[in-house]
Amino acid sequence: MKKEISCLLEAATKGRKQINTKNIFRNIGFDGDNPRLGWVNIPSWEAIKKALTGCLDIIGDRDRFVFIGMGGSINGIKTIAEFNPKSGIYCLDSLDPRALRNLRYHIKEQKKVMVIPISKSGTTKETQLLAGVFKGLWGKKSVDNFLWLTDPSSSAKLDREGWSRFHRLYIQVDKKSDIGGRFSSPHTLIFLLPLFIALRRRFGRLKAVYDEYCGLREKIAESALLTARKYERVNKAYFSIILKGLLSEGFRTWITQLFQESLGSKKKGLAVKTLVAAKHNKHNIFRPVSLGLKIEDPFVRIMSEMYYLQNFVALYAYHKKINFVNQPCVEEYKATMRSITFKDLKKMEVLDLTEVVDEARKRIKPNHKFIEIILYLYPAKSMISKVESVFKKHFRGRHIFVFVGSDWNHHSYQAAYGSKDTFFILLTRDKYAGAHFYANYEGISNNINTLKLISYATYLTIKKKSFLAAIKTNSKGEL
Repeated sequence: MKKEISCLLEAATKGRKQINTKNIFRNIGFDGDNPRLGWVNIPSWEAIKKALTGCLDIIGDRDRFVFIGMGGSINGIKTIAEFNPKSGIYCLDSLDPRALRNLRYHIKEQKKVMVIPISKSGTTKETQLLAGVFKGLWGKKSVDNFLWLTDPSSSAKLDREGWSRFHRLYIQVDKKSDIGGRFSSPHTLIFLLPLFIALRRRFGRLKAVYDEYCGLREKIAESALLTARKYERVNKAYFSIILKGLLSEGFRTWITQLFQESLGSKKKGLAVKTLVAAKHNKHNIFRPVSLGLKIEDPFVRIMSEMYYLQNFVALYAYHKKINFVNQPCVEEYKATMRSITFKDLKKMEVLDLTEVVDEARKRIKPNHKFIEIILYLYPAKSMISKVESVFKKHFRGRHIFVFVGSDWNHHSYQAAYGSKDTFFILLTRDKYAGAHFYANYEGISNNINTLKLISYATYLTIKKKSFLAAIKTNSKGEL
């Protein structure tokens, strides 16, 4: 077995003090003293089946599942839902009321709906607010409509947040807490429960998928090691993840978080940017990263790609001596969020898309190779496409990325904080409308203000390379 893989496996099975001091993962695979390499180990089928049986006892015959979460707690689920749109799985990670309105036709019959909020800490702001919408809508009769997924140490926090009477299960099937959010797919209930639902709750079908995936484990790790060694001397982590036939928005975001949060702003002089594409463009600045195994079953392939990319990040970090499991810069943003209130929100300048482009021209500097536009709203795909095409037209030669906030804060803020090659455009909606289904629920305005507050806190911490404005939209919420 190759040295790097051997070191990773050792660190994944021991406490920090028990690991050989020469093993680099002793320092880069822990968040403080908290282990974060549980994702390396594949759980037993028996443990998975037992955990899912516990889920079945709670969800019963419900056939509509609203998963609520942010970052690593939701993007793996989005990937499953996008590849099986008839699964009855819906994902919610936006505080914009339009996201809730989009769900209303699917949750009319409360008895058929199971809301599954996910938070390792139990206190994720957006998750608590969104779960609270359903709790407020259904009232005291909603207890059996909720199943929280959290870590063992977070149960008391959920109790304090008012969820003491509601169902909960642990994220990891082994009931540990040594897997960080962006590494929670595909080995925890965050991924396995929606996959089980997508496979029509058939244990036999799930076992076949899981067994095939497990059989590829060594090949996957070896492939990741070869790629990591190939790029160990590269001084810019500009990677293009090649996913021919497997592209989806959820998977793209999952991959972005894995790379941006694991590697971004961690090592002086190491620039990080992640592109996800169907094929490699030899003429751009991104270096290809591809598993290279032919796998027919789409779910086996998704799991294999996830494990491959996680191993690649870990092994690349090994050569760069980067702690890839923490996110220290996020604390700056969180501290700012705690220090401001709704009263601090100032009236934002309202700009149409042309004016946003003009403002960007004034501020962008020659060193900004990339432009990231973060939409703190729930945009239609047509809006994202229009923003992207307009910016590509006016900023030729620069790479344009369009993301949705506040999920962006969970997958890319860590990299943004120390970035010197990217300019960030933060856009809220000029009018947050369209929550007619929930018009009488007072928490909606709180959600809107929180979304604005998140955008403002983000701006305050990266203001030298960004600007914040409200984008002008019509009555339909379009540009």
